[in-house]
Amino acid sequence: MKIFKRIRGPRIGTKLMMLGALLMIIPFLSYRQLVDMERLLITGQQNAQILTAKGISTLFNGRDDLFKDLPVSNQDYEPLFANPLENAVRIDGRVDDWGSGLQDSFITFGSQLGGEDGDMALLLGERGGQLYGFVRIDDPERVFRDPQVLRLDNADQLRLSFIRTDGEDGRIVLVGDGPGVLTAYEMDADWRFAATGAPENRVTGAMVARERGVDIEFRMPLDLLGSGRFFGLAYADVDDPVSRAVKRISQTLPTAGKQSFDLVVLRSPEVRTIIEGLGFAGARILVIDQSARVRAETGARLEESVPKVTDGWFGSVRRGFETVRPLLHRITLGERYEPIQSSVAESEAVAQAVIQASLDGAPIARQRRLTEAQEIIMAAHPIYSKDSIIGSVVVEQPIDEILTFQRSSLEQVV
Repeated sequence: MKIFKRIRGPRIGTKLMMLGALLMIIPFLSYRQLVDMERLLITGQQNAQILTAKGISTLFNGRDDLFKDLPVSNQDYEPLFANPLENAVRIDGRVDDWGSGLQDSFITFGSQLGGEDGDMALLLGERGGQLYGFVRIDDPERVFRDPQVLRLDNADQLRLSFIRTDGEDGRIVLVGDGPGVLTAYEMDADWRFAATGAPENRVTGAMVARERGVDIEFRMPLDLLGSGRFFGLAYADVDDPVSRAVKRISQTLPTAGKQSFDLVVLRSPEVRTIIEGLGFAGARILVIDQSARVRAETGARLEESVPKVTDGWFGSVRRGFETVRPLLHRITLGERYEPIQSSVAESEAVAQAVIQASLDGAPIARQRRLTEAQEIIMAAHPIYSKDSIIGSVVVEQPIDEILTFQRSSLEQVV
């Protein structure tokens, strides 16, 4: 018995350390369970979105007429998307009658950073066989046309280039002697003088001056473009009212290796009508043709969520936790750890891969980071016609509710 009395157990500090290590198993297992729950919820949402995309795609199966109204592929051309206009548009140089849903559809041209003299943003629409355009131009020094001079390339002007129905080059310029109604003229090959001297009344335009630029709105018949719908647009900027020399020409240039014209792609009103009633809150539905062109979409664009900022020590702890969260995921999951894309550029590559996979015949859903503050699930399902694939349906939906639940639970565990 005396021998056992001489044997001493662990010191109190060692006992506390062992107890603390034992208790650490509880948050470890809880953390792992929450992460697995997050993965389960995301997988469930992915499957639900694939089923939604599959259900919508059945509405378009066999409808070749909705996807084969373009005569050429866009592999050699840059697409300029013309959105269907629901209401009549008045040519007055104002964009408020285009509809609130098109305000985010501007395509920018000019300098990479934007805001330089001559930069422009373009919005195209289609209604009743007419092509509508709205151009927002940065031009603080405006020089208008002198009515006493026949030459037309010595003033600020909008140039429309296209291929006519007879295959010849078409050139129309919109120019005015001040803000208000613009006059259209067919031009010679050098863009200097009017070809006939008479205005081209089939094309109308209007200009509104802003503090540091102008807004130009125009309308022209789609029949002028011919069946190919080859189109180009340029703005000739003149800043010196004395020399009247063209300082810069900003235009809708295709990328390197492309043809000299862009391709006007009409978003199908009939396709849009079919999917308009299928959208649900927080989701976005797109219908894409075989050339990866968006033919119709419904639902609001998924914008960046503004994270809630918490002040004080708890806010500092939360921001610190977000920093170490990927490391905790890696330690907890081990080989099963699969991080989502960490940059917007990688996310865009994932989006293209999802679309291409669906056009190759594989239903697919992937999680990707839309912005630094928002993650979404993108699901796609092919559209069939007999034995071929004519398009794809894409359903995008954020996972904000899942992440909010998971992060609040993780904070309680920590």
